[in-house]
Amino acid sequence: MLGSYRTLFNTKNAVSSYQKKGIGAHWNYIDLEHEGIWYRMFTGGFRTIAEAKQYKKENGLEESIIISAPWTVCVDRSSSFKDLDAVRSVLRDNPYDYYSKSCEDGSSRILIGAFKTQAGAERLAQEVAKLNLTTEATLR
Repeated sequence: MLGSYRTLFNTKNAVSSYQKKGIGAHWNYIDLEHEGIWYRMFTGGFRTIAEAKQYKKENGLEESIIISAPWTVCVDRSSSFKDLDAVRSVLRDNPYDYYSKSCEDGSSRILIGAFKTQAGAERLAQEVAKLNLTTEATLR
């Protein structure tokens, strides 16, 4: 995890700053109920803790925290990266940050968020499903 922010404005500025440095930063919002909405910024999708530590060291991310967050929300999957443009547009307009992942079978997936638990991913999946998008909490 690269950071947590109270406002979407500050989150987007931080994400932009990291992306300018070549770090694939993404964000997702977290509803902490009594504490309100917060925004978490993250990078990665590492297979091992050692891989995450190496990335952290190589990219000057000493202040970042390595958290195992294997759950995410798959919003859509397609054999064509271009076919997912409409979904990306809906997410951007609402706004939800997303990242795309190429799969071993040649398909592409749109993913949002990184969560420690399935329940966290399912809450976001339910929220995004209100936009008439098909969602599924899944392991990365």
